[in-house]
Amino acid sequence: MNYLFNKSKAFVENYFSAANSNLYYHNINHIREVVEHSEIIANYLKISAEDKEILLIAAWFHDIYHVITHVNHEVKSAEIAEDFLLSENFPKYKIKKVVGCILATRVPQKPRTLLQKIICDADLFHAGTIEFTNRNALYKKEILAKINKQISDYDFIKQTLIFFDSHSFFTDYSKKFLNKQKQLNINELKKLLKDDYETTLSV
Repeated sequence: MNYLFNKSKAFVENYFSAANSNLYYHNINHIREVVEHSEIIANYLKISAEDKEILLIAAWFHDIYHVITHVNHEVKSAEIAEDFLLSENFPKYKIKKVVGCILATRVPQKPRTLLQKIICDADLFHAGTIEFTNRNALYKKEILAKINKQISDYDFIKQTLIFFDSHSFFTDYSKKFLNKQKQLNINELKKLLKDDYETTLSV
């Protein structure tokens, strides 16, 4: 990888070194996974070296503001990336694309360009893998730590299914390799919801 990729990596890793321990999901491991999955999808789609540089820098920065707060974090993460890249004399037309990629990760995702579609799929890659259950448990743990109150399993599963109803993968890679497992994950959630509901009725 090039010089600026490595500087971006070092900057973000240093930023997360001071992160609150309640970032069970949106931590540096998530960032690294999004970078990795962005590259996997990018390589499959054979995008240009320039576009890949833009994409992977955006992936490093896309959730950096979670260190401070989850509120409006896409906009703030984009601002941090922009300031950093300006200080590195990165071309402004490339910075605009980095910012666009970061902003596109806001849920519900509505990407317009190919790079935005790739980073969106990379950000929610786990939705189409067998790691979904573990990742979703970490996401719930993080939410509970932030709101400082309980959410029942039933309600959390319902909210997750609502998310799935509004989610689609955008790239050919994800549609080919992730959609099947995503549907299996949905089916498992529906089964858990049904079982939880029937258990409640029997009590």
